[in-house]
Amino acid sequence: MSARAAWSRGDPKQLESVARHVPRDHLLGEYPPYWRLSLRLRGPASVAQAEELDAEAARMLARHEGSAIGEMLRRDWLLNLGRRGEWQQFDAQLARYPRRDDAQINCLAWSAPSPRTPPTPVELEQVRSEEHTSELQSRVDISYAVFCLKKK
Repeated sequence: MSARAAWSRGDPKQLESVARHVPRDHLLGEYPPYWRLSLRLRGPASVAQAEELDAEAARMLARHEGSAIGEMLRRDWLLNLGRRGEWQQFDAQLARYPRRDDAQINCLAWSAPSPRTPPTPVELEQVRSEEHTSELQSRVDISYAVFCLKKK
């Protein structure tokens, strides 16, 4: 639990300190590697670091395809790719992302410079509904979705 808390706080040093005590064969043993990569995906990266992150994310996704860790990682990677403007890779990963109700991912997809199909009224309504009803979305996520919808 303290490893997850370190990840939630964005504290890579504390995460490393605690995570090294979690055995790989433990029920939750795959989470610390995900949390490490997730923290790295949140931050800025040089071109060389970005290529390394992309390769690492692809390897980890190959191991966790279809799992909860895989879905969370793909979301983190999509956010990273969108921030970096890597739209070709973003599109490839978006096609494999099972959630279509993710406001941040949808906002990135809809605001990308490459030609795309505009959001349907149903998709827009899903985001608007999330703004009012989702207890899982943080206030920042909701504000971001509203900003993106107003931009359109």
